[in-house]
Amino acid sequence: MRSERIVQAQNEEKWIANLKAYLQGNLADLTVEEAKTCSKIADDYEVDDDGLLLPVTGKSTSNVPVSDRGHGSHPVVAEVVQGEHGAADLGRLGHRVCDREGERFSDSPDDSREL
Repeated sequence: MRSERIVQAQNEEKWIANLKAYLQGNLADLTVEEAKTCSKIADDYEVDDDGLLLPVTGKSTSNVPVSDRGHGSHPVVAEVVQGEHGAADLGRLGHRVCDREGERFSDSPDDSREL
């Protein structure tokens, strides 16, 4: 279930969706400029069997197949997903947050106080 949410978030982020399309060989889905941009960073990423974009650890070289490279432990995700459970982001995202005395902060991101 978590990986499905991550795949969904990745597909909503344009540069990640473009890079996944490039790595999967779907060049018809990309403009020439998007393909050029993806080609510059493609060696640093791969798409796993579940459709997650993962960073490849270690220096990539043309004589080392992708299957022999190390895999990053975390998928690439948009900042909003990474920060959705971080304490500093909770008030900004409009979640109800309590301070140490139990005073509830406003639900409005504009009215929330810094934790």
